[in-house]
Amino acid sequence: MTQRIKVYPVRKWRSRLGPRLCPYDNRLLLGRWFFYERFQRALDRCNDSPHSRVLDFGCWEGHFLPSLLANYSQVWGVDNDRASAVETVPGTWTILQSARSLCLEETQCISHLRLVKADGRSLPIRGSFFDIIFCLDTLPYVRKDSRTKVLLELRRVLKPSGTIIISLPIEMGASLVLRELLRKLSGSYRQNYNTSALLHGLLSSPRQQPDENETASLVGYDYRADIEVIESQFIIRRKEFLPWKWLKWLSPTILLVCETKPGNA
Repeated sequence: MTQRIKVYPVRKWRSRLGPRLCPYDNRLLLGRWFFYERFQRALDRCNDSPHSRVLDFGCWEGHFLPSLLANYSQVWGVDNDRASAVETVPGTWTILQSARSLCLEETQCISHLRLVKADGRSLPIRGSFFDIIFCLDTLPYVRKDSRTKVLLELRRVLKPSGTIIISLPIEMGASLVLRELLRKLSGSYRQNYNTSALLHGLLSSPRQQPDENETASLVGYDYRADIEVIESQFIIRRKEFLPWKWLKWLSPTILLVCETKPGNA
């Protein structure tokens, strides 16, 4: 029986962003558990070969990277280092410098880690390079008119036989109520819903406004529209709601396991 790849929660390093902005330092144990459970379920759905070359696209502070470094021989983290909450904390490094510091403190060995500052629309990486790509809760923060271009680039750098795992937040219906309640209880970053946006979200008809830049707001985000975009570039082999498969109407995240369409490599 194949041994399960395990997530390694960050224990030593602490984000200078604090629990309000860093979900992995959430004041609620349930909140912290959920974000690491998302990592675990992503790992459960991919190739467990230690020789795989993997990419964490939109790696941010790098909380997923120690788990990847412990299980894979080549690990890449890519982030554009823009629109980052780190800018709100005086004296902090860039987000990728924070990711490097996190990995060094947690793993003591980062010789097989490469961090790259890059725009997802143009990755400085040759084609068919990665066996596995993780894109976890990153796509919603990309401009709507750039999401297809980003997915095209991810398809280009993924091997024809590779797997891309994408997670999307659910900001509608009962899931929205649960998210807003937990955000309030934990004192974490709020999405600043006004009455109209909240009503549309509760009725499962969210309306995301056009954005000129990468945004930190999920107000009006409709994950169903992004699934359509993803299906234009990849075959979705598996969809599952997190963390409760049997309560999809209450689950705050959907996980997609995808592969390249034949002839699109």
